[in-house]
Amino acid sequence: MSSLDELIDKRRSIRKYKADVPPAEWINSMLRCAIMAPSPTNSQPVRFIKIGSPEIRDSLYRAMADAQQRLLKSAMASSTPNKLKNRINIY
Repeated sequence: MSSLDELIDKRRSIRKYKADVPPAEWINSMLRCAIMAPSPTNSQPVRFIKIGSPEIRDSLYRAMADAQQRLLKSAMASSTPNKLKNRINIY
């Protein structure tokens, strides 16, 4: 069995995450891999921001949830509310 076969065979889905922060070298390694990943037309549309403060993370979460609710509310007034609602929730 090749390394790739073994990796795929032993994969698992994580449904619950620990609150522990992974070591910095793990995060840096994952970021290096993500940065090198291909993107459409080599546009590199993704940006990575490390948020270390739980207060800032919670504030960002609340702001995003509020914006999502505002978008969903305006989507309901459109001619295709379900289509827009699905796109908003996926994004």
